[in-house]
Amino acid sequence: MIAALIAFVAVMAFGTERIERVFDSPERTVGRFLTVVQDGDLRAGYDYLCAEYRRAHSEGEFAAELRRQREGIGPSTAAVRDSFPRGLERFSVYVTLKGTVRSRTVETTVIREDWQWRICGFDWS
Repeated sequence: MIAALIAFVAVMAFGTERIERVFDSPERTVGRFLTVVQDGDLRAGYDYLCAEYRRAHSEGEFAAELRRQREGIGPSTAAVRDSFPRGLERFSVYVTLKGTVRSRTVETTVIREDWQWRICGFDWS
């Protein structure tokens, strides 16, 4: 009963999406990021990025970088393949991009920041 009350208060205070992100895994965070980016919602994708990346890159630069990196593989689908911890609050998550031109596996760095997993680097080139 107490746990249910705490959960209700947390949802009311923070909203369901934020609560889901607090309890997400690094892999699911990357999966959600890939889904919103593939759906064309780059603003939502930008919100998944860590503060360091957002300080260094504007939303427009982020969108341009995604377009540049996707040019080489054509329209694609993406799937999280594997992950490895790099400490307690840092993971490397590997994603397979399957395109019409070619496919490849890329590394995405995910860190714990403000109680949420955030993407703080990706090498999709």
